Amino acid sequence: ALSYLVAANIEHGLDYFKEMGYHENDETRSAFLKVLSNILKQGTEFDMTEEDVDKYYKLNEIIFDPKLEAILTLCEVTPVTEADAIAQLCCRIFEANQCVLDLIKASIVYEVSRTEKANTLFRLNSFATKLMVQYCKLIGVEYLRCSVGPEIRSILANARPMEMDPAKLPAGQDLTENFQNVKNSAERFLTDIKNSIPECPGPFREICEFLRDTVGAKFPGAEHTAIAGFMFLRFLCPAIIAPDGFRVINQPIQDKDSRRSLVLVTKVIQNLANRVLFVKEPFMECMNPFIEEHMPEIRNMFDTYATVPESPPNIQLSFSDEQKEADTGALHYYLSQSREKMAKAVAADPEKQQSNWFEKLTVVLSQLGEPPQPSTKKAAARPFAPSGGKNVHYEEFMKKMA
Repeated sequence: ALSYLVAANIEHGLDYFKEMGYHENDETRSAFLKVLSNILKQGTEFDMTEEDVDKYYKLNEIIFDPKLEAILTLCEVTPVTEADAIAQLCCRIFEANQCVLDLIKASIVYEVSRTEKANTLFRLNSFATKLMVQYCKLIGVEYLRCSVGPEIRSILANARPMEMDPAKLPAGQDLTENFQNVKNSAERFLTDIKNSIPECPGPFREICEFLRDTVGAKFPGAEHTAIAGFMFLRFLCPAIIAPDGFRVINQPIQDKDSRRSLVLVTKVIQNLANRVLFVKEPFMECMNPFIEEHMPEIRNMFDTYATVPESPPNIQLSFSDEQKEADTGALHYYLSQSREKMAKAVAADPEKQQSNWFEKLTVVLSQLGEPPQPSTKKAAARPFAPSGGKNVHYEEFMKKMA
């Protein structure tokens, strides 16, 4: 406690206590040296102004501690209304420091350890899910363009009729022809995705491998469901249904028929990934033979995604110093706003009390003072920014699949 007190105001603290280093009493000198040693271990800087050093140095030490207790606790107490923003922020901060996979893996372990049934894993509002989604958006654009991009562009360019619901069938269209168009498109999507796996970013395949091992250890047989949820439900299928929201294409989709075609094909791909047949939508039941036929193929694709090659494609993002400082400042704000909730979470969980990370965080937040409001202008400079704001089709799809 004395170490933290002196460290909080190093200049005046050492002026007051330095004479103890020459004290005639051995125990007093020993106590002073212990305090000084603790301060040095904390990384306290001497003879330097605040402008000369990274003001977030101590905060970063806590944030990037290998156990990630501060971040995981923040994620635990974050309200749903702020979860997406904090997940996106954490992905940028940890990616900039080349340790985002550590955070994602820790969040996966955290969720799996606290889940009783496999069918409740990685729901839409879980923080592990939000981290994976934001990470996909952060580094996955080029992979989307080479995997699902070609068939998306073909659908938009050729305007093949695909309506399969008799109640919505435009005059002059034939259901049999439309069914064949949907089937052929789904076939091309599968082929393109399968052929693109060697181009899949290495971190994505590492996440698939980790999902397979971690989920399989607690819920044998649920490995493929976890991989499907990550690669298809949260990444590939949303990009098919809303390519303008994932930067697969550059312009918003204006044509309603093209959007409807993407929706129908996405339904087929998603049911195949989930290995379930159409039941609730009778007009889609004609696609069930296609799903049954391709189930072995999709399982093999899951296994391939979860096999990390020796030299997988690597994605390098560049973050300016201004962006890094703005992001850390925003995280400082969220930590300060959540301090009381985090304190309650620590008090209620004996595991969180085994180390003194929260006491250190409290001291550092006090030293930093009142945080500024996160700048929306700086946040807009992030590497990924969905075009056109919210995408209603994507959001409706994600809610339905949650």
